[in-house]
Amino acid sequence: GGRTSRQSGTMQKFVLLLLLPLLHAASIPFTIGNTISQGKMIQGAETTLFEYTGTGTLTYFWMTGGWKKINETILTIELDDDKFSFPYYAGLGIGFGDERPWGIADVGKGGKTGAVYNTFRIPFARGVKVTALIPDHVPKDNFSFFSTVRGVSGVLPIMVGEVELPLGKTYLKLYAKENVIVTPLAFHTLFNTTRCGAIYQTVLIVNSASGSFFEGCFRSHQPANNPEFTLVSSGMEDYFQSSYYFGGVTSGFWYPGAGATHLAYAPGNNFVSAYKFHTRDLYIFERGMAFTWRNGDTVDHKTNEKCVNIHGRPNGSPKNATVSTFVWVYEWDC
Repeated sequence: GGRTSRQSGTMQKFVLLLLLPLLHAASIPFTIGNTISQGKMIQGAETTLFEYTGTGTLTYFWMTGGWKKINETILTIELDDDKFSFPYYAGLGIGFGDERPWGIADVGKGGKTGAVYNTFRIPFARGVKVTALIPDHVPKDNFSFFSTVRGVSGVLPIMVGEVELPLGKTYLKLYAKENVIVTPLAFHTLFNTTRCGAIYQTVLIVNSASGSFFEGCFRSHQPANNPEFTLVSSGMEDYFQSSYYFGGVTSGFWYPGAGATHLAYAPGNNFVSAYKFHTRDLYIFERGMAFTWRNGDTVDHKTNEKCVNIHGRPNGSPKNATVSTFVWVYEWDC
């Protein structure tokens, strides 16, 4: 009886050893994706760049073409129960159609025209579809394009910095607000959610006759309906890892954590486009969050401290600002 038991145990171990490579192979995700060479878009109609049914994670996007205003091409990602659209350049951090090549691991621009890429991990459970659309106001052209969208089957670990987010429960959501007129000292809400989450990328694009919008602080309200706030920055430019109205920066900077892709100052006309990735400077929240930025800000009458008293005296003379923001947030149910 003992011998039979030992033989049975040995056989089970042998079968397990045979199955281990198969189990390991089954757990390895395989590459999915699509490359289009010399494709042709029809203005006003969606062109499908990639479509897949099943569970997976997008990991790479790149597209280029030679037509004017390619930056205003609308990209749409449809996955599971969500769908979000954004302008090809601005939604990834490049405002005002800036064409200078630059690049970091997460996003960049590899050529003078188009060639904007990103390596965002975008998980989906049932399927995904990526499309491009040329708006009707773009000048007529032949709209020949090249694109690559890639990913893997199955669910990859979603990492923000060194923190792994809940596997199989985390989704990337885009909060996009375009060309909003923000009056002096008004608050602009970048996003408001009741779910747990981690900010991945923030994009702020501003045009105003006054440079006093630089004084505006970013604030976090947790949970989202909490009137009390925590300061996230002491002004606009320091959120993007700069200082004193981007002092010493002549045309822009492109760092792994943050950058300003477009800076142009003139009397009565100021343009700024900036991005920040929260992959080192982590911003993870629970029970929801409202994230705001103010067009200009206030100083406490007694302490002279800025941004802590929203009813203080104005710091500078802000004017109306045209603001676009895009915030990529990983979210999961709390």
